[in-house]
Amino acid sequence: MKCFFSLSAHHVPMTACLDRFIALGILCTCILGFPLLARGQTDFGGTLRWTHGDRTLSSGDTGHFQWQGTWLHLDAPAAGSSALDRRANLGEVWMVGGTVHFAFNPSSANYVEVKGHSEGRGSSWVLSLGETEDGLSLYREQGSEKVLLCRSPVGLLDRAESTLHWQVAHGRDRRYTLTWWIDGEPPGAVLSLPDSLGAPIRGLMWACRYTATRTDKIRIGPTWWQGKSETQDPGGAVRWHWTEVHSKVAPLLPGDSPATAFLEGVLEAPFPMRWDGWELQVNQRRWPLPSVWIFPGIPVVFGDMALEPLIPPGVLWIPVALDLPQAAAVALFDQEDHRVAPLSYAASQHRPPEKALGGYSLEPPHPSQSCLPALWHSSRDARGASLGELPEGPPNEYMPGPPCLRVEMRPGAQQALRVDWHHPIEPSTLPSSTGGTWLHLDPETSYWMPSQAPQPGVMQTVPVPESACDCAGAALGLGKLRWGWPRPPKPFELVLTEFLEDPLPYEPRFVEIHNRTSDVLEAGGLFLSDAASGGLWRRLGEAGTFLLPNEVLAWSEDPRVTSQRYPRGDSVQIRRAFHALFPLGDPLFLGLFRSDGLLLDALESAPAASASIAEGLSWTRTPAQTWVVSGDSASPGRWDIQDDEVDGIGRVWLTQRSWSFAERPALAYRFEEEGAWHIRERWLALRGGQTGPWEVGPVVERQGSWWCTLPVPPGPDWLWEIEWTSPSGKIRRRAFALRMRE
Repeated sequence: MKCFFSLSAHHVPMTACLDRFIALGILCTCILGFPLLARGQTDFGGTLRWTHGDRTLSSGDTGHFQWQGTWLHLDAPAAGSSALDRRANLGEVWMVGGTVHFAFNPSSANYVEVKGHSEGRGSSWVLSLGETEDGLSLYREQGSEKVLLCRSPVGLLDRAESTLHWQVAHGRDRRYTLTWWIDGEPPGAVLSLPDSLGAPIRGLMWACRYTATRTDKIRIGPTWWQGKSETQDPGGAVRWHWTEVHSKVAPLLPGDSPATAFLEGVLEAPFPMRWDGWELQVNQRRWPLPSVWIFPGIPVVFGDMALEPLIPPGVLWIPVALDLPQAAAVALFDQEDHRVAPLSYAASQHRPPEKALGGYSLEPPHPSQSCLPALWHSSRDARGASLGELPEGPPNEYMPGPPCLRVEMRPGAQQALRVDWHHPIEPSTLPSSTGGTWLHLDPETSYWMPSQAPQPGVMQTVPVPESACDCAGAALGLGKLRWGWPRPPKPFELVLTEFLEDPLPYEPRFVEIHNRTSDVLEAGGLFLSDAASGGLWRRLGEAGTFLLPNEVLAWSEDPRVTSQRYPRGDSVQIRRAFHALFPLGDPLFLGLFRSDGLLLDALESAPAASASIAEGLSWTRTPAQTWVVSGDSASPGRWDIQDDEVDGIGRVWLTQRSWSFAERPALAYRFEEEGAWHIRERWLALRGGQTGPWEVGPVVERQGSWWCTLPVPPGPDWLWEIEWTSPSGKIRRRAFALRMRE
């Protein structure tokens, strides 16, 4: 990202005002990196916004000013002087800059000073703005001695009104550089002779001198500083955070809620920067942006002219006639056409979903987490949007989650692992090794290209360093990625293990598949059909999907809802189905096919074709290869292939599966909630349809053992169903298939 050092950031109410800012001419290259400054300031560097929060960090005549966020407006009770002090540990090498607006022609009686003072030696530098000859003068003060270091040409401020941007820099050569620019005029700069008496700066002071007619005619804009700390290096981290998206407009409070779409963002950087030749992109459309200086920590709003009455003080508004659909990809592009701060948003991010109907914006919990789409939520402001107000809540705790892996053929016939990260990552934290090379096309997608082509079906591993993290700085928590160049499956190598054909209303269907082999198998060309030939066909996975040895995957029409409805499953092992699934027909048949039509496995005739099961229950394959009803404990993405059935979250497990006159089924249970639990049990027909009456048992503690107290079931094909009700009313229900003995 290329940028200029800047010393101003105005509220820009009209397009014509955006051309006020003129480039300084000092070009530096800033690399996108990790956040350096928290809320725009540290002891050794930062940006001072004139808010009430900053007021508590300043000392002096704070009551002589109106604290307006972007500007500090002089509002003195009488003629005289007003001064503010602020800690700023600048060290030996530093830069300080800011903005001052004069609503008059300054003179020896009406001017502004900025002072950097040291501790111990009593040496200070003083920048006088307009005191003598309508210009800028930089002095060093030590005791009663006042030495002129450098000054601007005379007459610089000889005008009825002016907005002055200034910068003072102290280099390793002990020279001072004074730089300035005014509104639309070219910048200027002067360099001092070396001065060996300058001491490390430990504080900054702003002072206004004024007569009775000028007590409200001075405004001090945002001021920034950057120094070389003895223990910290502030070097050049720059990042843009999107902080609000308002796409479907439906004003909740007429006259107070936004009646037009807008985007909001904030710059995080150790210094201001100038935008020249930037563009805003929404999907495939781009809008050119005017040249403007952006100050760190100040909200920036993009939206059309209808927003003007609602823009709060201290906010930079860039008029753009935006067209924001309900779902879009947003990004900024700099003058070299590099994409900056990509963001994807969708109506599904609203919680509750009704807010997607309009009137509510989307925003992240904290600016530092703006790059994590899954954390965005509906605005909690009563107006439906918090225009110009940055999110100030603490960052949310979250699990980064494992990435989605696929294999693809890259250009040049190179086999590669495609990694779709659950959250965007920082590519620089994934260094390549001798085993292969990382290719990072964007923050959400990476490719691992091995040095040697893998043998089909053989599992490969890619080490992930501990330093790897997502775009918000959270560790990925991955030791390695497992993959392989998959081979096509043969019949009965991939088998169906669970199928939910008749879900509860508004819930999705899912199907589950198990890789029975020790090879990596292709799963991107799998289809379901309701007939051995002809009939309906539904594709499951995307191209490049694979199953590792002994792995279980489930494909759902809506993975998020499925994982919430069935917590016994494994949400990591649930994928979105390529096509919507269908219910079983009559005669009952569900076939799993390769893309070339080869039948791999089928669910047929094991449950009677005429049998029906209650909605929300799934067909589940047992280790003995028979199909039974899951009870209410479907477990998409998790298939227990052990002989003993164990609850997916370790709360209930069988200790005795067999039934005879000498043995009764038994189980152990352990729940988290303390108190008395009500227990009851019944028989449930294995093939669906019939159920026995509930038998109420005693009140039990939260953990213990339970032996079946039911009479002998009427036949061998029954499930033992047990239900616990907690002291708070929560229900835990499990159903187990039993081995019946004579």
